[in-house]
Amino acid sequence: MHWSKQYQAVGNRWWPYIDFVGNMDRAEEDARTLLESLVSEYDGQTAWEKYGKTGWGKQGDRTKAFLEKDTAPHQTGAKDRMRKFYTRCAEAFVKDRWEGDYNSPHFQFHPIKLFHPQVDLEKCNFTMEKFKETVAKLDREREMGLV
Repeated sequence: MHWSKQYQAVGNRWWPYIDFVGNMDRAEEDARTLLESLVSEYDGQTAWEKYGKTGWGKQGDRTKAFLEKDTAPHQTGAKDRMRKFYTRCAEAFVKDRWEGDYNSPHFQFHPIKLFHPQVDLEKCNFTMEKFKETVAKLDREREMGLV
């Protein structure tokens, strides 16, 4: 499921019944929107009021909201680190493979374009196996604290 095309994971006949699709790029905002839409029949409070705005679980003082971003100013250099593994061919592969997700009106994705101009996938020898290897390398380096 992790590498599946999401627009195909849910059949077209089910989309009319889905009233919320969150996005990882907007996780904090989307979580709040979802939790505010869930209202208790018992006390009339939203899930945001009960749990979201102070977080949940055993977190000490529980002062941060659920999925609240760390707003400390710092540069991550994420795009530069990403270019180490995410090549022009990998970008072309992702664009081709998940084009349906990017173009789906349900998801509101905004593709990341690291490389300009983009390369034609036909000129690359890039497969799903190669993509998974690339992701695995990045995961290993992340675990070792190298990225």
